[in-house]
Amino acid sequence: GQRMAQELGHNVTTLKPGLAGFDTASTLFQNLKEANIEETIVRIVDGNGAIVVETQGNILCSNGILRGTAIFDAVRQIAHKNISDFTAVADILPAVKPGTQGNLAALLAKCDIPQDLARNILARYGKMPAAIAKLKELPLEVTSIRPVKEAIVTAGGVALQEIEPATMASRKEDGLFFAGELMDIDGPTGGYNLHAAFATARLAIAEITRRIKGKQSKPNQSAPRFGGHNPKPNPSGSRSGTHTQDSPKRRYSDPRSSVWRGK
Repeated sequence: GQRMAQELGHNVTTLKPGLAGFDTASTLFQNLKEANIEETIVRIVDGNGAIVVETQGNILCSNGILRGTAIFDAVRQIAHKNISDFTAVADILPAVKPGTQGNLAALLAKCDIPQDLARNILARYGKMPAAIAKLKELPLEVTSIRPVKEAIVTAGGVALQEIEPATMASRKEDGLFFAGELMDIDGPTGGYNLHAAFATARLAIAEITRRIKGKQSKPNQSAPRFGGHNPKPNPSGSRSGTHTQDSPKRRYSDPRSSVWRGK
């Protein structure tokens, strides 16, 4: 869709993965299958050491790929802020205070850390409280962002200033309409993108319907007009536009007209 819009003269922002995952080199996340960490905080740190993005949600770990709401929302902000040089860290125990004492295995179980991941953590970090500090700033060792074709939502698309916001109609090409991700608009995970797709599609459909009805309501000057159920033939043999006094005047659309041919 974006390619077609570009060929018709629209400016299209380059597509980037919006809601997408990370590839990770961390051995903690290898050989895991759909291991879900329910509550996390993900922070994106730029090349100067400043935290430029912070998100919350789950992290889903599977064979060296990290997904989930915290990851997806972080990737989206990376795309919008054009961040290229960054590192990612995660607090996978946000409810646990630094310096907490006790048994690490029991704590991981209490925090619903998946068993396979818990075993990897115990093998690497051993005992508390040193392990807690590590797990609250856990390097995700990101090697790349997953490609556009895998993204749940893409960032980029047709420039919004070239679209009528009330109708989704193109300001450059008559009869062209846009909806959803074709436009340079996207939101965080949580149903916002589906809502935007449905809402913009509704606006476009309403305007298309209005235009079709407007065409159908206009009298077709080339169509024959019949005066009643028994129109009187004129001397040339063609049908007359007159009507009898005992029948109401009616106007019929010609099925051969351009409006009908489109159906």
